[in-house]
Amino acid sequence: MNTKDVIHPYTDSLKAKVKVYSLEETMAEKLRSLFQRTRPRDLYDVWYLWNKIDKSIVLDVFKQKCKFKRVNLDINELKGRKNVFKNTRDFFGRGDEGICYYTFNGNRQ
Repeated sequence: MNTKDVIHPYTDSLKAKVKVYSLEETMAEKLRSLFQRTRPRDLYDVWYLWNKIDKSIVLDVFKQKCKFKRVNLDINELKGRKNVFKNTRDFFGRGDEGICYYTFNGNRQ
């Protein structure tokens, strides 16, 4: 667990730190959650964090989390929910402009 300074736009003085997960820990949690539920926010977070993390750390943490939570890593079941993600209009936009398109088709730069 890391600690970070609290940053706020107000004029009062605040010198405080809060405990936060590392980006790698957050990514591992988001990946695990994709195997357990269908939430657009999880897919978006994975997409957003993808180029900001050390993937070698994430893989180990991800495996540990899945083992601890007894998550079945069935990639075919996850792929089977692809259309559920695509049909989430309030998040993904339309057609090839949506985040889901880039995530599942591997075209994100």
